[in-house]
Amino acid sequence: MGAALLATGCSRDEFASINTDPATISTANIQYLLTQEQTSYQPFDYLLWFYDGTYTSHLDQAYTPSSSFSDLFNQLGSLGGVGSQFLNTRKYELEIKNTASSTNNPEQYKAIEGISNILTVSLAITDADMFGSMPYSETCKLKYGGTLTPSYETQETLFNEWVEELDSDITYLKTSEQLSIGTNDIVYNGDYTKWVKFANGLKLKIAVRLLHQNKTKALEIAEEVGASDDNI
Repeated sequence: MGAALLATGCSRDEFASINTDPATISTANIQYLLTQEQTSYQPFDYLLWFYDGTYTSHLDQAYTPSSSFSDLFNQLGSLGGVGSQFLNTRKYELEIKNTASSTNNPEQYKAIEGISNILTVSLAITDADMFGSMPYSETCKLKYGGTLTPSYETQETLFNEWVEELDSDITYLKTSEQLSIGTNDIVYNGDYTKWVKFANGLKLKIAVRLLHQNKTKALEIAEEVGASDDNI
């Protein structure tokens, strides 16, 4: 009897799936991650007025209160403005890429990865508008072997990096045999051509910011977007 059990016995790994609580989600659903990232995308809301708008008026001294300024006038205390919101999408973007890389066909998720990056870049531009240099490339990567103290990058470096990322995103969105996400995309209902236009719009925002610093580069980006058939 004992010999029979040894001969037909199953390994621990074979029992693992059987003994797993079906209510426990062990592998993330990439489409659902994108949906959650989109719901976490907050470019404005009240944050612009109650945080960033207030600090901007402080820093440029747009007004003088009747009681004059206190010694702490230029101290930034409250956190949570529009700029920092890119971290909310960044964590989903990285999880989407990490999960997709471990699937049998990671190439079919490239368009979804592109959308997730577009959302992050959109909010990161706002962060750079407010604070200038900022940590970006190394942020939120501790879970994947990264650092807890990401380095700061200048706006010039970031603008170049974002244009390159958006170009890659556009390429992914125009790649064939991509997974259809349909209603999981609560913005454009899975219409990848609209995401291409969104990405091109972000490239133009970057071009405007470069106009008085690197006019040649700004016009190059604008001409490239203008010549694209994707914007028709």
